[in-house]
Amino acid sequence: MTDGRRNIGIDLLRIISMCMIIMIHMNGYGKASEMIDAFSFKYFLSKGIIFFTACSVNIYAMISGFVSGSKTVHSGSVRKFLKLWFQVLFYSILLMLIFKTMYPTQIGRRQMLEAVFPTTSMQYWYFTFYIPILFFAPYLNLMVSHMDIAAMRKLIALLFLIFSIIPWVFQTDWFGLDGGFNAFWLIIMYLFGAWLRKESDITDSPLAKCRKSWLLFSLIGLILIQVLLRYALDKLGAVTGAGSGIMHAFSSYTSPFIVLEACVMVIFFGSLKLAETKKIRWISELGVASFGVYLIHDNHFVREYMMMERLIGIGQLNPVAYMLAMLGCAVGIYMCCAAVELLRSSAVDGMNYLYIRIKQGEA
Repeated sequence: MTDGRRNIGIDLLRIISMCMIIMIHMNGYGKASEMIDAFSFKYFLSKGIIFFTACSVNIYAMISGFVSGSKTVHSGSVRKFLKLWFQVLFYSILLMLIFKTMYPTQIGRRQMLEAVFPTTSMQYWYFTFYIPILFFAPYLNLMVSHMDIAAMRKLIALLFLIFSIIPWVFQTDWFGLDGGFNAFWLIIMYLFGAWLRKESDITDSPLAKCRKSWLLFSLIGLILIQVLLRYALDKLGAVTGAGSGIMHAFSSYTSPFIVLEACVMVIFFGSLKLAETKKIRWISELGVASFGVYLIHDNHFVREYMMMERLIGIGQLNPVAYMLAMLGCAVGIYMCCAAVELLRSSAVDGMNYLYIRIKQGEA
């Protein structure tokens, strides 16, 4: 979509991606897939979830490039930063105060101080590393706007080869990308998103003409390849003790499989033709709340006191119940956090409206 209307497909992808991130945290912090028998049917389901959800962080950075990368003028970077920063600060301090009331002896001065300075203390790593994109976006967009599609494809191919394929093949972090937990990697993903937008705006582009069914099969194929490779490595590790050093690379954000998954998801949802009607307007409203969902559920105190190793029982369920529990918990957490964020957003809008009316009255 090149006009001023919202891309409902991208808003839907924001919701799905944040649910995927929640599932990553359910596994990482909550240990939801910890008690699963090796090489059982549930083992393959859990690995499929891991490799599917791993692309979610890349998707978020790509969405920024997809939505903003085509803008040759990108004013208001400071205003956007301040708006996001105050949102981060609000939840960081609010949740610290709530948990300080609940656990007064367990939360000390250092944790309280870190909550007051959430950006510098890396309370939310993604936001800290996303800040450079906010300020470099005007220059990145200017570069993208002056490149034709052929030059853009060459740039993306080089970035993919140098920063994803080669490090993955040789299992080395030559460029200090730390598996994608890095500002430079998010900038690379931003450029990927801008490239995908450029492709989607070209009618005869192979990606623009790609059928939804092909994209779906490509996504499933990428996940299956990773699951089978991981199975082979686990078998090797179980027998010889080898292979443990490269296990993490398969679900790393810089993995070429994970990058391709993210590209497929952005192409698929970015090209969905969904008109902004009253019936589906809720998608945009919930999609806008996704950043607030991240700030609430991934807050240090929420992780520590509500999620950390508290979801182990999910892995003991039968396969169907396990899948339903993973999806149900992720959606439930999203909806609860989104409700809080929408209330906060409405309160801020109300105060802004009141302030404007007061200023108009004074004039």
